[in-house]
Amino acid sequence: MKRILLFILTTIYIYGSFSGTIIDRKSGKVIKGAIVSDTKQSVKSDENGTFQIDTKAEHLQIKAYGYLPTKVSSFEQFSGTTYKLNPFKIKAFYTNFYAANAKSKSFVNILKKIKNTQMNAVIIDIKDVKGNISYDTKLSEPKKIGATKITTIHNLPKFIKDLKEMGIYTIARIAVFKDTRQAKNFPSRAVKGANGKVWIDTHNTAWIDPHSNRGQNYTLNIAVEVAKAGFDEVNFDYIRFPAKKGLRFAKADTQANRISAIENFLFRAKKRLRAYPVFISVDIFGYVAWNKTDTHIGQTVASLAKHADYICPMLYPSGFHKWTLGFSDPTLYPYQIVKASILKAHGDIEPIRIRPWLQSFRDYAFSRKEYKEYDIAQQIKASDDCNASGWLLWSPSSRYPYVNNHMFHLVKSSGIKRVKANAKRSSKSKKSHKSKKSGNRSKKNSNPEKSSSKKSSKKSTKSRSVNAYASKKRSSSKKQLKKIDKTKRKKTVGVDITKPKPRFDLNKLLKSDDDF
Repeated sequence: MKRILLFILTTIYIYGSFSGTIIDRKSGKVIKGAIVSDTKQSVKSDENGTFQIDTKAEHLQIKAYGYLPTKVSSFEQFSGTTYKLNPFKIKAFYTNFYAANAKSKSFVNILKKIKNTQMNAVIIDIKDVKGNISYDTKLSEPKKIGATKITTIHNLPKFIKDLKEMGIYTIARIAVFKDTRQAKNFPSRAVKGANGKVWIDTHNTAWIDPHSNRGQNYTLNIAVEVAKAGFDEVNFDYIRFPAKKGLRFAKADTQANRISAIENFLFRAKKRLRAYPVFISVDIFGYVAWNKTDTHIGQTVASLAKHADYICPMLYPSGFHKWTLGFSDPTLYPYQIVKASILKAHGDIEPIRIRPWLQSFRDYAFSRKEYKEYDIAQQIKASDDCNASGWLLWSPSSRYPYVNNHMFHLVKSSGIKRVKANAKRSSKSKKSHKSKKSGNRSKKNSNPEKSSSKKSSKKSTKSRSVNAYASKKRSSSKKQLKKIDKTKRKKTVGVDITKPKPRFDLNKLLKSDDDF
């Protein structure tokens, strides 16, 4: 009898159609659109939180946006399991290649801050733009080209396990197509310059042609290896074409080809990572959220969202041009810059799938302003107000002196800096107000005598000539500024917004009443 029952259970397991219900562990509410996967396919839960999947796999992966991913045994389905997912909003520190190890002083400080504040996640450099890999990979190609000459993480599975035991969410950051070591060692995969040689950018780094399947496979193999090691998420950075025209690729440099190449990489990544309980996130320029073209780099929010779970726009106020949103210095308005950018992306993706990179470093483009507690808090407040799925803090040095409980207090308690009236408009109104006053005075003091009229005419003639000279000077300076602005715009590839649009209604865009 036992043998017959075992045979029936085994047969059901091998050819079984499994179903279940997915709910929020805290609220008890059903989760619509949760993704249930085996190694070959994915299905989504319906409006009642239920799903059904035909599978031979021993385990299933369950993911839902805004929740921790989980791995479950298919055998649990025989008891009609209801799966409970833990809601989770990421508040992450970026750790660079050298900081990401247990003995690093920066990393120790980060762990202390996670313990003592609301921070709960780390982004760890796995492959940097030079092509160095931070752990001792077992893959043959990276070893062959010396990508593991410098390793900072000596036992990756144990490192991840220790972090998870502390309740820390782990994200593996992988630079995709900016990879100097791979490009120089495998020139057939590299982006070429006009001379046909491997192209080196201004940062002395080389790029992999996104059309190269071998170049893609190199990175995808690393992504699979770190997913096996236990990361919760794989974050793809530099998942784009270089922002420069005139380069040579395997296919014509058209928008359609660029978008297709990036989509192809993400499609293959999703397929290969389906067997693991990991999310896929991608980093994009802040301007990509604004532009409807691919910004000449192969990125649009809509195309990336087809195969990635989370979109991570780099919304550092220092990275925006002068006059963005009408601000001469965007760094003074971190709340408005972050909020407007997220709202712009909402047309192509749900807010829960947006997780912005925020600035936690000194401004480099305007006043060299230090971004302290208030400025970081303003960005976090903007992200929270847009219902984004958490946020990521970027500091190239991996030092975060201003991330503390006071900063989190400011997220809730601090007001939002009011947007000042347009400077040009206010100066014009002042001038018109002054001219009205002077006009009234001249009427009151007008003298019918010829002598006084001659004096006034001399003065007016003199003032006219001075004004004419000043206006001529202003017009010539304006022309010079226009020329400078044009040359600047030519140097910047793929940026669609550098000046405020006429009649730009900031309040309408930000959907605000009295906050600004």
